Amino acid sequence: MIIGSICHSSVFFSVNLANIKKISCKIVSFFSLDIIYYFYGLYLFHFKVFFSKTVTPMKNLNFQKLLENNHLWIQEKLNEDSDYFEKLSKGQSPRYLMIGCSDSRVPITSLIKAEAGEVFIHRNIANQVNLNDINLLSVLEYSVEHLHIKHIVVIGHYNCGGIAAAVDGVNQGLIENWVSPVNELYYKHKEELSLIEDNHTMCDRLSEINVIEQAINIIKTPILKRAFKSGEFPKIHAWIFDIYTGKIVQQDLKENSLIENGLLPKNYFEIVNSEN
Repeated sequence: MIIGSICHSSVFFSVNLANIKKISCKIVSFFSLDIIYYFYGLYLFHFKVFFSKTVTPMKNLNFQKLLENNHLWIQEKLNEDSDYFEKLSKGQSPRYLMIGCSDSRVPITSLIKAEAGEVFIHRNIANQVNLNDINLLSVLEYSVEHLHIKHIVVIGHYNCGGIAAAVDGVNQGLIENWVSPVNELYYKHKEELSLIEDNHTMCDRLSEINVIEQAINIIKTPILKRAFKSGEFPKIHAWIFDIYTGKIVQQDLKENSLIENGLLPKNYFEIVNSEN
């Protein structure tokens, strides 16, 4: 009706066919987006309900308190070093890239008492290393080829909602697709995992398997392959944050086996130990 009225009111408006198409597209786009947002809202609601079973917030931090804490942090840093921010603004030279889970209970820099500028970080649900993830690959390439980091750490954690979602087979759009590699790992190791009666313990074991698998995926990227050929490359680690105790537990990557299979170069230990 709007388009029709505009077309018949040629006395007041000079609307050609191109303008009508533009108006039509806007109307269609409006309703299309409205529908998309509606269903996406439903998805987020169900996703929130599912994850509330596994993730319990420690406390609700008042929004205004965030800004107040920022001022306190600034003062603390200036009390320690009056030139702190001047030094910080001059650039970064981190030795570590950490790829972790988005879970708010895993504050990566706090776990290792790292300062600003010491750790380059990438996070996503269930600390996935997807070889088609341009976001992650960009972070990886920049950290290896430009920052020349010395260590890459994939850090997962116990009581992970993403792992639980993969095991329970949550049917919720994007998250189902994202954790599908974990679901594949679950079935790949079903014989071992089925022997663990407690579901939480089984999911924690899958978290360990997952973090090792993602560390190996790092090794398989073209970025690391280029680094291996250049003779300058970082050491790869797989960690689990034990959320029940606060401890970080290193996982065994079985590097010797990876060297035998050709995934790691023969001089791997020689290079990484000299760069440590």
